[in-house]
Amino acid sequence: MANIKEKELNILERLVILIGGVFLFLLISGKASLFLCLGIAIIALIYFLGRKYLWLFLVLAPISLIFGQIIYIQITTGWVYEASLAEIFLGLAAVVYFLDIYLNNKFTSVKIDQVIIILLIYLLFSLAAVFYAIDWRLYIFGLKVGVFSFLAYFLSLNLLREKKQKIFLLISLCLTGFILSLGVMQKFYGMGFSSEFFFSRNTIIIPFGPLATTAAMLSFLAPIILGFYFSLTPSNKSRPYIFILFIFSFLGVFISLGKGAIISLLIGLSYLFLKLKKKRPAFLLFFLVFILLGYLFLNPFLAGIFTRVKTTLVDVNTEFRIKEYKAGWELFSAHPWFGVGPGQQLIYFEKMLDMENRAQVNNFLIQALLDLGLIGGMLVFWLLINIYRKTKKILLNKNNQDIALKLGFTAGAIVAFFNGLVEVTFFALPYAIIFWLVLGIFLNDNKKYV
Repeated sequence: MANIKEKELNILERLVILIGGVFLFLLISGKASLFLCLGIAIIALIYFLGRKYLWLFLVLAPISLIFGQIIYIQITTGWVYEASLAEIFLGLAAVVYFLDIYLNNKFTSVKIDQVIIILLIYLLFSLAAVFYAIDWRLYIFGLKVGVFSFLAYFLSLNLLREKKQKIFLLISLCLTGFILSLGVMQKFYGMGFSSEFFFSRNTIIIPFGPLATTAAMLSFLAPIILGFYFSLTPSNKSRPYIFILFIFSFLGVFISLGKGAIISLLIGLSYLFLKLKKKRPAFLLFFLVFILLGYLFLNPFLAGIFTRVKTTLVDVNTEFRIKEYKAGWELFSAHPWFGVGPGQQLIYFEKMLDMENRAQVNNFLIQALLDLGLIGGMLVFWLLINIYRKTKKILLNKNNQDIALKLGFTAGAIVAFFNGLVEVTFFALPYAIIFWLVLGIFLNDNKKYV
């Protein structure tokens, strides 16, 4: 007992010294402010009272994305840093977790795999790009994706290890999909089947952000929610509600009229259809009912999908994609080794394509090549191979449990890959946070989920 008290006193002493050193540094550098002091006090409070419940911050992160950017910090004149509640949750969880590791000497308990190492290397090269970045604000904007992708995966791998924690995250993902789909539906009906929804969807913003990003998130979540549903026993009382949440996420993707999101989702569901042989009648029945109800009640919606598919090769979006890829090759050819730096492609494309609104490349591989050159491309390729090998190993495990859910995760990863080839996905911060949180619990271990 005396040893425990002595250990607690040593930890408290080290924490006081650490906080005192931070305050002293802030005072000397003239950076001390009420905001920073309050932040340090909150971190200390969470450490003492809630470090055992840090996983709740990760559970709340996906659903908190629906509030959009809610934190505004004035950095300089004309530059206001915007942050979402999810960023705050991940940041607090990371600081307290690293503090706990340091103060309690838990370095050996930290779980590190090759995915973490690759993400860390990518982040380090992104940080080094500060020396040749042109626009500091856009650099920070691009860097955030690398930082929070790393934190989301690292924390998910280390904090979401237990059955209860994984279930809570899955429920959070289900609710996130439901709320996002409601936003898409509200916009769709609010515009009264306007042709703008069919042909100018890239300019449409809903409360949670751009419509295209929201559709991509729903497309990724839908097969995971379906896998969660199939993994539950028929006697589970929450099973019907999970299926309803899947239906809403599924409808949200189709109502968004995003060709990339829809086709990617169909590829992911086709994978589940092939793998879950006993569920094939349920799949067929669901699609038949969907087509029938769509024909009876959503004629304008079906006509919009048909028109978008029919004009795929000649529509404005396809023409822009071709110009975008040509500009990307030209920019990559000029900066082949280290790229132009995170966020800097926005400046170049604004001039090269005469864009009114800055936008990232609709292809994650090209985006990585432009940001960090061949180094970024090789790291992404290494990452894809590593994730594929880990996924294959998990699915081939003879002692596999919850195979339906794990196949749902795999289908979500397939959707993410194909959708990422034609839309902004992994380099959009909300999408990146959700994707890496999910990947963390999937690749964590082979323990039972539900």
